[in-house]
Amino acid sequence: GRPGSTPAQLVKVGFVAQGTPVYAGLTVAEHLRLGARLNPRWDHGLARERIARLGLLPAHRAGRLSGGQRAQLALTLGLAKRPDLLILDEPAAFLDPLARHEFMQHLTEAAAEHRLSVVLSSHLVSDVERACDYLVVLVDSRVQIAGRNTSPSPTPRCCPTLSASRPLPACCPRRAPPSSPAPMWRPSSTST
Repeated sequence: GRPGSTPAQLVKVGFVAQGTPVYAGLTVAEHLRLGARLNPRWDHGLARERIARLGLLPAHRAGRLSGGQRAQLALTLGLAKRPDLLILDEPAAFLDPLARHEFMQHLTEAAAEHRLSVVLSSHLVSDVERACDYLVVLVDSRVQIAGRNTSPSPTPRCCPTLSASRPLPACCPRRAPPSSPAPMWRPSSTST
């Protein structure tokens, strides 16, 4: 098929880029107003509730927020769009471990609460192992492993794409030999 490019298709997809870009000169409230103007499915209640729960003050400028707070603001903007699919590109890459853990916790809770499909691109194997249902591991843009995450998880999980030749998480059911020509692996029909 052809990639979706109509407004009706694009409104169904949310995106949070690496480095959680927000406008440093805008306040938290101005970000929410901008989100509302640009997104026809905008959920004012969800956005206000998340901002209050996170302790973000509407009058604070994004440039004065911590990295974790900016990441949470960016996630709020992506969620309040009410997409069917949320795509995150290394959303926690620049966060300290505590902020990263909190971000991933909020992401998994939101995905479960809103029955949202999430695709997460990450080099952070521990986040992927803890948070995701299905793994696709890429090395040099080629699929090395694709299959269900078999490690136990207390929360619903998302679907990541790992894009580094780092050690694979323990949850990956099979490792491709490093010298292999990058075959596609699919779980057998008996896998769960």
